[in-house]
Amino acid sequence: GEVRWIEHLCRSIFNSDGKWIGRRASNREITERKRNEALNALEQTNIKLESDILARTHELSISNQKLAQSERLAALSRLIAGIAHEINTPLGVCLTMVTYLQRLELELRELPEMNEALIQPPLNTNYSNERLESLELIKNSVETASKLVATLKLPTEIEHALKYENIVLSDVIFEAVSSISKAQTENIQIEVTCPDYLTLHGDANKLKDILGIFISNVFTHALPHGHNGLLTINVEEQPLDIIIHIIDNGTGIPEEFHAKIFDPFFTTTRKKGTLGLGLFNAYQMITLIFSGNILSSSEVGNGTHFQLIFPKKMDL
Repeated sequence: GEVRWIEHLCRSIFNSDGKWIGRRASNREITERKRNEALNALEQTNIKLESDILARTHELSISNQKLAQSERLAALSRLIAGIAHEINTPLGVCLTMVTYLQRLELELRELPEMNEALIQPPLNTNYSNERLESLELIKNSVETASKLVATLKLPTEIEHALKYENIVLSDVIFEAVSSISKAQTENIQIEVTCPDYLTLHGDANKLKDILGIFISNVFTHALPHGHNGLLTINVEEQPLDIIIHIIDNGTGIPEEFHAKIFDPFFTTTRKKGTLGLGLFNAYQMITLIFSGNILSSSEVGNGTHFQLIFPKKMDL
């Protein structure tokens, strides 16, 4: 048989003296109403379920994109580190030979039998000076290339030089901010909020380098002219992580650049001499040394927000 819903209503009846004299009851069928209520509840459940599925799908898509980016950057890092290692050896040989030739040129000048020869070309003093100047230019160029190659090494390759300790975050942030020149900070307000008790386990110098990269990036790219600029650094403690928020009200990052800002050699100011390795190196240090992560959001004209996420406990 079919289930039917009946609504039973019962009301007590009292006389003018307030004495109960009986009750009045009525019944009516509400099967259709109950069916409609059940259908509405089912529809709302389906709507919520679809919304949850869409939200989960979106979260999964974002997670997959972040994972793909992390894997791509890790592969790039290994490739660049391998190339840097191969280049480093011949650069070292070049630097050694140039230094040797410079010393040899100076020693030749001191030989008694060379005094007469130095008067005539090609060994005269003018030619000798030109050779020394040329060797100095070569040496400077090789040293510049060597320094560039050194920045491309994976942080894990220099792990022996890392000093792991408990870092007082407020001290390191203050040092990083104080290292910026007054000329850069002119017309720019800097606000820092960090509880004094917060500490992080890791290498203090590397953390200072990371903060220095992001702060310098603000003055170089986001607020190059400093007009009414505001840089905010807030430290947030969560159950498992410590998050350093670096927020500016600068020019913002165009949407087409969002996926590229951590790529090696990506820069929009190459004509000004920037190499495009700052954020790449910061990403390397945060992920490989501190086992952390970086999140970023930006809109042209509305500034940029970086979240530097450091786990309270990390696998060493």
